[in-house]
Amino acid sequence: MSSGNRVQNQHHHRDHETFRRAQSAGVARTDLDGSDLYALIGALAWLTDQPSTAPPVDHLLDVIADAPLRD
Repeated sequence: MSSGNRVQNQHHHRDHETFRRAQSAGVARTDLDGSDLYALIGALAWLTDQPSTAPPVDHLLDVIADAPLRD
């Protein structure tokens, strides 16, 4: 494994651990996992990269950004 992949894996592991701690603290939803969180981040990145002629996405950004959080 290259050093770049090793560093990326370490970051992902820390991110997953941070998310698990948030779940244990009752702040994050327990029906999501780290992979779901990365998918949501990817969706946010995709939405913000859409041309300005696309319909407003503010509502979708709010929904996706709040998805990992508990009500």
